[in-house]
Amino acid sequence: MEEELLIKELKTKLKFHESIATAFVVGNGRCEYCGQDLLRDRQEYASATLDHLLPKEKYDKSIAENPNNWVLSCSCCNSAKGRYDVLKTNEDANEMLNNNRDDLIVRARKYISEKMLEYDREWISAIEILLNRWWTKPE
Repeated sequence: MEEELLIKELKTKLKFHESIATAFVVGNGRCEYCGQDLLRDRQEYASATLDHLLPKEKYDKSIAENPNNWVLSCSCCNSAKGRYDVLKTNEDANEMLNNNRDDLIVRARKYISEKMLEYDREWISAIEILLNRWWTKPE
């Protein structure tokens, strides 16, 4: 009941869409993938996005509009997950969203953490290349 009141208040006072209001309340203001506090400061708040746990491009409208498919995510995790589908071939989308949402989020976290390792390696290489250039640049 309290969740419904919070969602209604976000929609009324801040004009949040139903999906983002629900995601903020269900996710307690944290990215459901990495745990980042998206209410900590303005920059974190600005990075808040809505992710569809099951990609809306792949499933029918009823799945995209299922509140269990709405996940509060930081922009970094959302970008890393992209259109990755956490559902296994033999699983029913509605069944999994409605009864095993936490398992689907764990799968997404695993995928995202692997992508983050790739991003970390690339980031370190970019730093090495760029810092080397700037340190060795003649004045």
